[in-house]
Amino acid sequence: MIELIAEIEGFKAKAYICPGGKLTIGFGTVITKEMGLTKDSVITREKGYELLQQGVVIAETAIKKFVKVEINQDMFDALVSFTYNLGGGSLQTSTLLKRLNAGEYILAAKQWERWVYAGGKVLPGLVTRRITERNLFIDGIIELRPDLIPDIEKEFNIKVVTDKEPVTDKEPVTDKEPVTEHKEKELDDEQAIGHILKLIIQFIIQLFKRR
Repeated sequence: MIELIAEIEGFKAKAYICPGGKLTIGFGTVITKEMGLTKDSVITREKGYELLQQGVVIAETAIKKFVKVEINQDMFDALVSFTYNLGGGSLQTSTLLKRLNAGEYILAAKQWERWVYAGGKVLPGLVTRRITERNLFIDGIIELRPDLIPDIEKEFNIKVVTDKEPVTDKEPVTDKEPVTEHKEKELDDEQAIGHILKLIIQFIIQLFKRR
């Protein structure tokens, strides 16, 4: 999850104002007074990862506090990225959380598309991020609730492909080959050996004739 967020955020060594108007640094970490950083601060990549890790822990704590229903790792990771980006307060008051805690997993997934604005404008970077997070969340739903796959396909206009195949579609698996195949193989081997012996005998006869 750390690497996923780092890839999405990108790294900036110097402090900057993000599209949401907040002083930010490193891998999208919002600067707070406790950090001792200013608008003129410059950090190393290692320090950026340290701040990212701290931010992820805060996001994870918020999710564990506010989410009241069963979720799996993919769903959790998607929520971590979402919360790291927007803050625990946004998660707490979101319709996404309300739908999720009501067990309305698909409606919760649809909420991701609403969080693409910054400064009153749609940002392409946020659109890409939300798609990545939402798809991860949907992967989690599919694993947690495979019974919802038909509804997911209809709602998001996608075709879900799972690794599991129906048992009825599988061919019987045995350690033994059909007896007929063994017989054919044995006959082929015998014929090949006989042919080789015949060639050897012919070769020996030719040698004696030349003497």
